[in-house]
Amino acid sequence: MPDAYDREASLPLLISLSAEEQYGNGTTDLPKLLSQGTPKLIDEGSGFPMIVAAPQSQFFWNPAHIDAFISYIIANYKVDKKRVYLTGFGHGGTATWAYIGSFLKKIAAIVPIGGNGNNLSPCDVKEVPCWAFHGEDDPNSKYGSINIVNNINACAPAPEPLAKLTLYPGVSYDSWTNTYNGQAGHDVFAWMLQYDLSTRTNALPVANAGLDDYIAWPGRTVTLTGTATDFDGEIAAVSWKKLAGPATYTIQYPNRLSTVVSGLSRGDYVFQLQVADDKGGISTDKVNITVAAPEANADCDCDFVIPTSQKYVDGENLPGLKPGNVICLAAGLRTLLMVKNVHGSAAAPVTIKNCGGLVFFKNDVDNGIFQFWNSTHFRVTGSGSDDILYGIKIGKGGVDTAIKFGGGCSDFEADHIEVAHAGFAGIMVKSDPICRQPEYWRENFVMNNVRLHHNYVHDTYGEGFYVGHYAYRGLKTDCGILYPHLINNLKIYSNHTLRTGAEGIDVGCASEGCEIYNNVVEEFGISPFANYQNNGMIAGGGTSGLIYNNIIKNGPGNGLQIFGIGNNIVFNNLIINAGYDGIYANDGEDIIHDSYVFVNNTIINPKHEGIRASNEYISHTVMKNNIVVSSGASKLGGGNELSNNLLTDNPEEVNFIDFSGGNFRLLTHSPAIDAGADMSAYGVSFDFDRVMRGQKSNFDIGAFEYDPAGGKLPEVEKVFIDAEGRLILEDWKKFYNYKISFYSLLNIKLLELREYKNNFNLHDLNIKSCIVKLESGRDTHYRIFTL
Repeated sequence: MPDAYDREASLPLLISLSAEEQYGNGTTDLPKLLSQGTPKLIDEGSGFPMIVAAPQSQFFWNPAHIDAFISYIIANYKVDKKRVYLTGFGHGGTATWAYIGSFLKKIAAIVPIGGNGNNLSPCDVKEVPCWAFHGEDDPNSKYGSINIVNNINACAPAPEPLAKLTLYPGVSYDSWTNTYNGQAGHDVFAWMLQYDLSTRTNALPVANAGLDDYIAWPGRTVTLTGTATDFDGEIAAVSWKKLAGPATYTIQYPNRLSTVVSGLSRGDYVFQLQVADDKGGISTDKVNITVAAPEANADCDCDFVIPTSQKYVDGENLPGLKPGNVICLAAGLRTLLMVKNVHGSAAAPVTIKNCGGLVFFKNDVDNGIFQFWNSTHFRVTGSGSDDILYGIKIGKGGVDTAIKFGGGCSDFEADHIEVAHAGFAGIMVKSDPICRQPEYWRENFVMNNVRLHHNYVHDTYGEGFYVGHYAYRGLKTDCGILYPHLINNLKIYSNHTLRTGAEGIDVGCASEGCEIYNNVVEEFGISPFANYQNNGMIAGGGTSGLIYNNIIKNGPGNGLQIFGIGNNIVFNNLIINAGYDGIYANDGEDIIHDSYVFVNNTIINPKHEGIRASNEYISHTVMKNNIVVSSGASKLGGGNELSNNLLTDNPEEVNFIDFSGGNFRLLTHSPAIDAGADMSAYGVSFDFDRVMRGQKSNFDIGAFEYDPAGGKLPEVEKVFIDAEGRLILEDWKKFYNYKISFYSLLNIKLLELREYKNNFNLHDLNIKSCIVKLESGRDTHYRIFTL
């Protein structure tokens, strides 16, 4: 602490990150920090005109952990939030670069020394004043410091101030001692202090409306606990309002972060928290509250009913359990459920489903609050109530993974489940290789026939889906190298992940019959628990198969990352705003097949390359029929069979239907039409919309085949929207028994109604436009609406 700490209302904060040699356990190893950097100077008696905090890391620095440390210091000490600075040396220098890649709005200036900023998108971080230092004889200096500084300064418009770089001739390792102590003639601390956040673009505040909740009727009251933070100022205003739900409610304190809502009725409410900062920046967040009375004596064709109070189900203790039976989970609030020894057959699986309404899990202390062990040929589904799309919901998912399928599970299906919070992964599928359980080692066990579909997983600390073990090449244990089991015939489809801390979908060891398709992965990698765990989707070690017709958008890492064993075919994917590569591929010496195929993908605005392959062992890498729209100089990297790609800086050259509106289908005069190569040899015969390829003559380029109707679906005039946004069927009796589905313009299903509801409001979907689809047998009608 500086001498002025007791006298000042607030002071600048300097966070100092150490090199690998100073890593330790955070307790008895803390003296290691005193051997280098700013802690050494303080220990030797030097004073600083700022608070200096030097955390210790056990492993390589994680930006999310650094951010948590900074938040703790700000919350507990007198810190001027507009003057927070970051420096580091060695691994700490690399971490300094990495931190601003995710949290640049919080930092006034950085001094990375001997680090590596090569993985950053330079123009995304140019607003942070930077002075980098490196030894000229360090072989990493070019890639670690020289390139990133030059690339930052090459941005248009150029940063103000320009990034600075100082190279020390003859220095190969320690470029930080003489930087920090001033003997090289630089005062980096005075340089940092001339900058603060007041001159930078306002960082919007962050609103958090809290976790979804369930109120058992006749309960009519809920407490909403919101939080709000502003990195560069203060929260000036707070307000709550109802967005959707029954008409009866009273928000007692609408202008407080924590408030009580009383007078609730049965139904589903959506409340919105809005916060404003002292510069007028506004942020919102929503929370869902379900008030329900489970239907007593619901007829769900149950053979067994598990009450809400029961936490353990052992199939060996269910008298007469046999293939084809139905195990019902009584609707209502639960804290924990573990299921084991449930066995159906391939022809007659056991079904486990919700009955009588929504099954809602709420638990903040346990690890794995909905678990399955030693069970085969079963289906767990939230489709037990016709009027609820996700009839099983994890509202508060414990301290670790919310749903686990482990301990020898095989031949199972999980669908129509919502995970709204998880302390780690949302849904995990694997049996770990551990010494005491040789029955699950690779040589003794294979998990077969897994289907995960129509699930909604969001707001997780780790991955949305974590399927298969990461250590395909073996895991070092006390009993030697153990190999995790393989997964054959894995199908992951029609799921939606949103705001996942790490990857939306992470798959490993899926060696045969793997297909990942029709998924939507959004806002991925927002707070990764480890470096580089910030990608949209991973097909990791030991994985082959098909990845197609997915939407992957908005995240700091790669959109799709492949570390497969070959025979990985990737097509018809739409990848938008990947923070690094749209698709990145690598390999290892344990490949089984000899090809990677990337065809007919549409990749929009990747920060680095559209598709990049860094293969050493895969000798046949195909990149054809892809559209890449980005401002980067390089659109494709690697590969040895490249042709028929449309690569451009200018989206107008492609002639999309509506680039700014997110409709990347093709208009009549697009140069992508009929310009592709025939990819049917790789099994590619249809596009993202399941339109057959080669509509005119040749394949089109990109994920979408040209639609002669200009991307519009046939309309039926009997469906319209009134002034208040309500769905109206003019001849409602005719359509009464029709299934009504709502899709976005990118063909993402938003909601399905099993029957017409004349009070349904499209504003509840929180969208500006949609496609309404009515189905009954072969009779299908469409209409496009803009609200």
